[in-house]
Amino acid sequence: MQAKSFTKVSPIQMSVNPSSDPSTNRRTPRRSYERLVGILCHGHYSVEQAVQIGEGGMMIVLPTELKAGDLILITLIFPKTLETLVGRAEVLYKGEKVSNDRVHTGVKFLNLATIKRRAIRDFVSAKPAFDNKESRNQQKAQATEIKKLEIKKAS
Repeated sequence: MQAKSFTKVSPIQMSVNPSSDPSTNRRTPRRSYERLVGILCHGHYSVEQAVQIGEGGMMIVLPTELKAGDLILITLIFPKTLETLVGRAEVLYKGEKVSNDRVHTGVKFLNLATIKRRAIRDFVSAKPAFDNKESRNQQKAQATEIKKLEIKKAS
């Protein structure tokens, strides 16, 4: 019988791969959040397009001159509940370019109150089926087909 050798690996080593894409090293799930958010950075306030949100951070379309480590202040409103969130965040990484002066940017929330984290968790866990564009297009196509069937049955 052959002796098998096992290498002991801690859970931290298993979950963290420094060479991989930072957007895949998330501890919490994210949900599509295609809405406008307020951003205060270097004394300048602007309204930018958010892409995703999770308990740990967000992906936002931000100016390319921001660097990893820059601190920003984010203001947003959750749909339906109209609960507001104002919190500090740190720029972690830049993703794909959207335009010449805009890039998808991943940010991490800093010192977010527990009640605000819970609000984000509730928003993410209530993920509707039509959250992504593909599902929305499929639902529109299905609704159109159902209407056509209803018209045929009625006539």
